[in-house]
Amino acid sequence: MIPRQLILRNFLSYRQATLPFAGLHLACICGANGAGKSSLLEAIAWALWGQSRASREDDVIYYGEMEAQVTFEFSVQGQTYRVVRLRRRQQHTVLELQIQTAAGYTSLTGRSLRATQEKIIQILRLDYHTFINSAYLRQGRADEFMAKRPSERKQLLASLLGLDQYETLAEAARDRARDYKAQITVLEQRLQTLGNQLAQEPTLRAQQAALNRQIEQQRQQIEQCQQRLQEERAAYHVHQLQQRDYEHLQQQRDTLGTTIAHLEQQCQMLRQEQAAIAELEARAPLLEAAVSQWQSLKTADAQLQQCFAEYQRLRQVRDRHQQTLDQQRQDLLRTLHGLESQQQFLLEQCQQLEKLLKQENQIVAALEQLQRSRAYLRAQEELQQKVFPLLQAKQRLELQRQQQEQRLRSRRDELQQLWRHLHQQVERQPALQEAVTLITAQIETLEKQRIYQDHVREKGLERRRFLEQLQARQREYERQISQLEQRLELLNQPGAVCPLCQRPLDAQHYQAVLRRNAAEKEELLNQVWVIREQLAVTEREIQVLRREYLNIRYEISQLTQLFEQRGQLQQQLQSTQDLEPQLDRLAKEIQQIEQQLADGPQETLEELQVIEAELARLNYDEKNLAIARAQVEKWRWAEAKEQELRQAQRQYRQIQEQLPALMAQQEALQQQLNALETISPLAQTLATLDQQLAALAYDPEHHAQIQAQLAALEADYEAYQTLQRGRSRQPQLSQDLQHLEETL
Repeated sequence: MIPRQLILRNFLSYRQATLPFAGLHLACICGANGAGKSSLLEAIAWALWGQSRASREDDVIYYGEMEAQVTFEFSVQGQTYRVVRLRRRQQHTVLELQIQTAAGYTSLTGRSLRATQEKIIQILRLDYHTFINSAYLRQGRADEFMAKRPSERKQLLASLLGLDQYETLAEAARDRARDYKAQITVLEQRLQTLGNQLAQEPTLRAQQAALNRQIEQQRQQIEQCQQRLQEERAAYHVHQLQQRDYEHLQQQRDTLGTTIAHLEQQCQMLRQEQAAIAELEARAPLLEAAVSQWQSLKTADAQLQQCFAEYQRLRQVRDRHQQTLDQQRQDLLRTLHGLESQQQFLLEQCQQLEKLLKQENQIVAALEQLQRSRAYLRAQEELQQKVFPLLQAKQRLELQRQQQEQRLRSRRDELQQLWRHLHQQVERQPALQEAVTLITAQIETLEKQRIYQDHVREKGLERRRFLEQLQARQREYERQISQLEQRLELLNQPGAVCPLCQRPLDAQHYQAVLRRNAAEKEELLNQVWVIREQLAVTEREIQVLRREYLNIRYEISQLTQLFEQRGQLQQQLQSTQDLEPQLDRLAKEIQQIEQQLADGPQETLEELQVIEAELARLNYDEKNLAIARAQVEKWRWAEAKEQELRQAQRQYRQIQEQLPALMAQQEALQQQLNALETISPLAQTLATLDQQLAALAYDPEHHAQIQAQLAALEADYEAYQTLQRGRSRQPQLSQDLQHLEETL
């Protein structure tokens, strides 16, 4: 991991800080205790793993702030990443992981905080515990690695060396072995199932034959059913033709019935219309009188409609002028109300400013107290400027004394540890001498075993040569036996001859040759059996010698290691004999360091005494500076109050100047409002329009009564019109009714 940039906000002792690492190969961060050196490394650890030296998670937030944020950019294997971790008080932590691309940073954040943290650990291949035990040794925790248990130290070293990859591969191998074992189990079960199925083959073949017979029977039945199906289909076709003719006749019957019903309905309508005309003929005199009255009312309504139109026009003109007058009145009232509100606001503001002006003496006294406090604070700060270098020098000298004492103690501890180590080696001298003697005895014993090994090897080679000779003699006897068997086969054939002189054999010579060959074969077979017994015994002897040789070789294999151990022990023994003078020198040096620690460092003592005397003369106390700052903060409000007082005085004078003008504007607006309602052109126009409306004498109620009477006579008028049309259609109705009756 290569750091690129670190940005802190409200983290531990930092409010805002940016630390770029570009161009740095080796950096040293130095400063006084509590300056925030280790906080930078804690910020890196907190950003990457979310852990720090803080006991609680909210303790990493700067005192008085609500959240802390650390942004850390780093590179791994040529790829740049950015981690942003944000912590709010009493809330969850927000973690974001980004990777740099050509288009900028792209988010790699997981669905949860744990998933994102796992991605960061995978990228770094390093967890927090490995980090604080290898790359970063925390303050006061340098021995944390040695304080861990052996198993934990082994785990950390394995993580640093990447040995956990072997554990991952081993786990993958175990998983694959389990998978293969499961597959083997499945295949074995399948193989057993197939075996069971093969065992059922005769039964299945018998069932197959029975099923074939059933299939043949079913096929014959299907052919019979298909034949019957053809017959049924022909009959069904004839039935469909008859059904279609029947439905066509039903459709014709339904059509004629619908036509008859329609004609009867038309006849009924025509008869009803004739009856209605006859009824209207009986009411003809009344209808004629009603029509005459309706016409006279219609004439009166037309005259009133003309008068109503003029009335509507004048009314609309008057409404427009009245609306304009109301709008102007509202504008004047709104302006007048605004002036009244402004006047009221200025009066209330005057009352508030008068309260502040009454505090003028108190504010002036507070300002004087503030000036005195600031003068005292400057004096204390000047004294601090004088004291601060002395305190730094004192701290530096004390640090030097502590460092010198620490170096002496470290040197003393180192020498004491070396003295104890050397003393332990000197005390081991008798044990080393005894170990050398014991190992020498073991070496002598193994040297004797080596000589015995040579004898065993020679014995084994001798038995191996004897075994080969026996095997050669066995092969020769077996070859001779084979030749004798061939001779016997030739003798058993008709017309056999002597195998030596090639002459024909009579019965006596034939039996003699046959006995001689059989005796030779029997003797050779006995020799072969003897050789086989000797071969078995020899092979057993060779195996015993081989085991003995291997055991001796295993014992002798430790001889080289014993030689090395004896050499090392002799070297250690020689070195322990030279340690006595070195132990004396170490004891003297330890005694000198103890004396220096008891006396204390003298180089910086005088300078430190001078600095302490000067500090006592200056009599500087940090509490006085804090009190002075508190006094300045206590009276600082007077400055703001002074500014408010000056501004209040200016505003009070301005308000006193504005009030007379506002009152004059209010009187002018009131006069305009009175004139608008009495002598303005709009008021005069409205009066003229009212006179014209009165002269028109239009009565809306009378007009409404006439329209009501017209509406009441409307039905009689419509009936009279219907009677006139019926009189003209009477011959046609009779003719149509006669035609419909003939059609029916």
